Amino acid sequence: GTDYKPVAIVNDVPITPLDIENRVSLLRVMNNIPDTVSLRPQDEQKILSDIIDEVIKQQEAQRFKVEVSQDRIDEVFMTASRNIGLSPAKFIQKLESKGLDRKFFDKLTERKIAWDDLVQGRYARDITISTHEISQIIQETSVNDGAIVSYNQLRLPYDGSKDSQEKIKKTLFQISEKLNQGNKFELLAKNFSEGDVGVKNKSLVDLPPQLAELFKTLAIGQISQPIQIDGYVTVVELLEKEEGQKSFIHQRMDIKTGVLEFDDAFDDTKKKEIYQNLIMKSDLCNEYDDYFSDVKHYDNITFARLKQELVPVAKAAAEGETRIISEEANQWNVLTVCHIKDIDYYHDVSEQSRKDIRNQLLSRKLSLKEQEYLRDLKKSAVISIYR
Repeated sequence: GTDYKPVAIVNDVPITPLDIENRVSLLRVMNNIPDTVSLRPQDEQKILSDIIDEVIKQQEAQRFKVEVSQDRIDEVFMTASRNIGLSPAKFIQKLESKGLDRKFFDKLTERKIAWDDLVQGRYARDITISTHEISQIIQETSVNDGAIVSYNQLRLPYDGSKDSQEKIKKTLFQISEKLNQGNKFELLAKNFSEGDVGVKNKSLVDLPPQLAELFKTLAIGQISQPIQIDGYVTVVELLEKEEGQKSFIHQRMDIKTGVLEFDDAFDDTKKKEIYQNLIMKSDLCNEYDDYFSDVKHYDNITFARLKQELVPVAKAAAEGETRIISEEANQWNVLTVCHIKDIDYYHDVSEQSRKDIRNQLLSRKLSLKEQEYLRDLKKSAVISIYR
C-alpha cells in the first residue's frame, strides 16, 4: 500500500510514509500535542530530513560496530517518562495508543547513543579547552549579578557507581509518581533530600554555572530536570526570581574596616569635620591603625566572599574611598576600599565549576565536529527524495 511506498531512499534504505507517521506520533506523545492539532508541511519536511540524517548516522555507527548497552537505553526511557510526567507503564500505554511500542522507542534511542558515542570517540581526545576560553565563559555568565532566586531543591548523593544510579532512578521515579498524585515538591524534597531544602535570595553568581544557566530557563513554579552537581543529582523548583544589575562581582579588592571614636564633648558638626579631614588623607590605608580601633583587613576579597552587611557599602565605594557603615553615639563604623585589583575570572570560581564549564565547551566543540562529520557523510551518500 501507499504506507510502504518510499518517499525517500538513503543508501538503499527506504523511508516510507509510515516512518514519517510514526515519528509524528512520537512527537505528539513527547510534546503532549493533541491529534486535533495539525502539523505544518514544514514540520513534516523537517521530520523527513531528520530521518534521513538518522539513517546516515546509523549506517556509520554500524560501520564502526558501535554497541550500546540496554542499561543506557533503559536510562533514557526512564528519563523520557519523567519528562512527560508519566510512569514507565503509562508511557508505554501512551505509545501503544499511537500505534507505537517500547521497541520502537528503544531502537531510536540506540541509534542516537551509538552516534553520540562515535562522535565522542572520534573527536573528543583531540579537542583542547584553554584557560582563556574558560575565563571568557565565566566572564560572560558571572559578571552579571543576573537574577536573585529563591527555590526548593532536592539533592541525592551520587558517586557514579551503578548501585548509586539505580538508587537515584528509583527515587526519582517515586518522586515523579507522587508529584503526579498532587504532592508538593517541597514536602517530597524534605522527605528524600539531603541538606537544606529551601534556598532564599541567592544570586546566580554564587551558584554553580550549570545551575545558574538552568534558572535562566525556568519559569516560576517550574520543576527542573535532574542535573549532576558536585557529587549530587539535583532537582530544583523555582519559587521567585528578581532580575539584578551588572556589577563587578568577581572584582578583587583590599578592604579595611575600623571604628572612629569621638570624645563625649563633640557635637555632630565636630564629628563630621574630623571624619571629613580624615578621609581626605591620601595615605589613609597605610595609617589605618593610627586613626581607627578594631581594624579588620579583608585582602584580595570579592563581593561574593565579603560579609553580607558590608557588601552594599563596598559596592558603593570607589578605589581609595571611605564610607560609613553605621553611626553610634560616640563612634562611627567605617569601611575603606584601599585597592581594586584586576579581575581573575578563572580562579574566582571553584575547580568543580571550571570542570563543568570545560565540559560545556567540549560539548559545543563536539557539536561543531558532529555537524562537519554529518555534512561530509551526506556528500558521499546516495539520497533520492520522491515527494
